[in-house]
Amino acid sequence: MFNQPYLLPTKKYTSPSTLDGYSLVQEGFSQLIKVVAENTNGANRWVQVFDSETVPNDGTVPLASFKLATTVQGIFDFSVVPITVYSGLVI
Repeated sequence: MFNQPYLLPTKKYTSPSTLDGYSLVQEGFSQLIKVVAENTNGANRWVQVFDSETVPNDGTVPLASFKLATTVQGIFDFSVVPITVYSGLVI
């Protein structure tokens, strides 16, 4: 018998949950397979992935960090090697 992975429905965040631009996507264990992010700002931004239940403090090192150039949409695909988090997924 094959074990089917449990996939959460696609979640769309049009605005962050805090002023710092972080969103708690999932509480507890999960695996991140894809992120689509859009930067409408005139400056470069960073997409950062944290294993946390809350917004990270200053100086917290992310599991992954990706540069998003000005006024572009980026697709970050981890389907080959998903990013695994245990406490929660904060982006």
